[in-house]
Amino acid sequence: MEGDRCRSVPIPQNVARQPNEKRFPCPMPDCRKLFNRKEHVTRHLKSHNPNAEHQCHICGRRYVRRDVLRRHVSGHGPQPGTSKPLTPITSSTVDQLSTPDRGKDGNEDIVLGFHSGLDTPASFDGNLPNGLHAQWPQPQDQCWQPSVFLPEVRSLRAATTNIAYTAEWATNIATLRDSENISNSLFSDTVMPVNTPEPAQTSQPLSLASESLADTVDSTPNERQLHTSSSSSFGVDDPDHNLIGAHLSASEIQRLVQVYFARVHPYWPILHRSTFEIEQASKCLLSSIVLLAAYHEGNADHGKLADAVFNAVTGEELMSNPSLHLLQSLLLCVVYCLSRLREHGMAARTTYLNAILISTCRSLGVFDDRYLYHKEIEHSPLSMWLAREQLHRLAFAVFCADTYISILQDHPPTVRYQELQIPLPMSTGLWEAISDVERRKLQWQEPAGRQKVLFSSILRDILEEEPQIETPYQLGLTGSHLGLCALWSGVWEAAREAHSSAADELYTKHLPGSPFFKWRQNVSFWRMRMEENCALQQKYFSLMTTDGDNAHPSRALTLILGHLYHLHMHAPVNLIQTVANGDENSTRLNEARKRLRTWINSPCPRISVWNAAQISRVIEHESICRSGLPDAVQNPCAITSLLTSAIVVCFVAHLTSSCSSCAGGAGESPSIDLFNSPENDTGLAHWRDTGVGVTSWSSSGIVVCRCKTQELASWFRGHLHKDASAEAEFVVFVDSLQSTSV
Repeated sequence: MEGDRCRSVPIPQNVARQPNEKRFPCPMPDCRKLFNRKEHVTRHLKSHNPNAEHQCHICGRRYVRRDVLRRHVSGHGPQPGTSKPLTPITSSTVDQLSTPDRGKDGNEDIVLGFHSGLDTPASFDGNLPNGLHAQWPQPQDQCWQPSVFLPEVRSLRAATTNIAYTAEWATNIATLRDSENISNSLFSDTVMPVNTPEPAQTSQPLSLASESLADTVDSTPNERQLHTSSSSSFGVDDPDHNLIGAHLSASEIQRLVQVYFARVHPYWPILHRSTFEIEQASKCLLSSIVLLAAYHEGNADHGKLADAVFNAVTGEELMSNPSLHLLQSLLLCVVYCLSRLREHGMAARTTYLNAILISTCRSLGVFDDRYLYHKEIEHSPLSMWLAREQLHRLAFAVFCADTYISILQDHPPTVRYQELQIPLPMSTGLWEAISDVERRKLQWQEPAGRQKVLFSSILRDILEEEPQIETPYQLGLTGSHLGLCALWSGVWEAAREAHSSAADELYTKHLPGSPFFKWRQNVSFWRMRMEENCALQQKYFSLMTTDGDNAHPSRALTLILGHLYHLHMHAPVNLIQTVANGDENSTRLNEARKRLRTWINSPCPRISVWNAAQISRVIEHESICRSGLPDAVQNPCAITSLLTSAIVVCFVAHLTSSCSSCAGGAGESPSIDLFNSPENDTGLAHWRDTGVGVTSWSSSGIVVCRCKTQELASWFRGHLHKDASAEAEFVVFVDSLQSTSV
């Protein structure tokens, strides 16, 4: 009995498989799906049929199941000529719609729209109060035209403002049945301002004080091609809000537009100069162009004009298909704020407008080429090509502007290069093509594969390969600059980790495999690649003027960014300012000094000083060529990079004893010219690793030593004097160095 009790009963091995044996497999090869019922297999076999019977009448996609097709069609939104159940109205909303003359007893029709934003409580029984009737607007009303391919995007102002829908608003919408149907194309701005009780009508040409622009004449799509008559509105009818029309004549606007294309457009080439016409541009875009041109010229009234332009751009209702002009205008406003970032109150405004622009471009699919073009421009291959290229250039300009803002404000970028699923922009010659014949002719001169490889794929392949492996991509100066902007996200992360306040001491050992080592290697490799492909530094310093074939607009900015990245990774600027300016918390100040002792005894300060010298060399060359610093619109990072270099160089000089008098009568050390010594120079490498040697600054030969700190400060102040806030910040820093010790 005992043996029987202990005897184990064998468990069949196929117990777990028995349910599977009753299942019905799919008979198609390479399909291993199993089903519990045979009818499920029959339904599944329809998915293998490439010609599904249920086709969407809007976009043409096919589906096997009818319910999936219905769910897909509902995503397109209500279509003209289709019926849709009425949106019920609540009693609280009826009170809001009631007026003394047209209330609950007025027997007036209330027009309900599917964008009305009225909430429906669960207790609503579907019956309207006595005396009220529901009426659905006709499909031809342009204010309710839905998008057939894009989700709805509401403006930030509309999302944060409670709009009171009145009976007058509903009546005005009802009267739009008799108005002309306005096409909502890619280049037009058919919008509904959120701060006016009346729907937006077709905009008129700008009304000017002395003379007006040529009237905008309605034309057929074949006549206007790229240019569609603008129907944008400033959202307010007060002339004071339209400073262009109130204070500028047509000739002055024409002159400012010419200034924009001559001085600003080469640095932000998002518009097609050959086909741009003032009469066809929207009010928002034209106002933004005039704003940037006025700021570039130093016009004192640009601040007042900026308020009107900002109200116009942010007041536009970003519908499901906002115009390209509106997106371009918003970008130019971001560029304007970026140029004034150091002024009081402009940092918050820059971040605000940049967030709106990026979120709108993301939702519309501008970054990954999902933004579809309106049928109105499909008649012309040139118009389609221009639309696509302008969207690509807009995406890259947004990417660059976000990178510059991130650098200046020292926070991680919002847009990463992995999002840019679009090819590189066309060359300048092809971009200036006017006719389709000229475009096709110049197309043969474009690098092979430019339109076939995505920018994100190019960066991924180049950065993942070993430096010694040759990649097939030959990037020009524009592509190299965009690639340098793409490296900033990794550089910021590596610098933040190296200079983290949570660490006991600064990260000064460049161990292989660490993020710091990886991104320092990536930046050095990218700079070497730019020099090999574009001869960037050689061509730039060989020119004595900024005009010429080799004077690419972004050449100076590209050189600055390459060295600024190294400066960010090797110099803890925030910690230096904390020690120099002092801290009320003595414990925190002592910890900062302790951490800086480790940094000052490593090669990092000398690496930082050389990169700061290269930045200063570019700034000095720009000052000679331009008779002053470059404009902030043309080079947004010039002032900040020079100020950062000044802080690092003066701090290191204050703690360095290199000349014979300060070094205690030591023998003569080899002299090193920081401006003209290349990175692979043996003397520079020896000084960088050991600290042995005397370094000189600029053509004046100022020695980087504690006894020459004031002379170095005077050199920097001579180049910072155009920016009062930057100069004042640097003066305070230099004054605090007198009592600074580590």
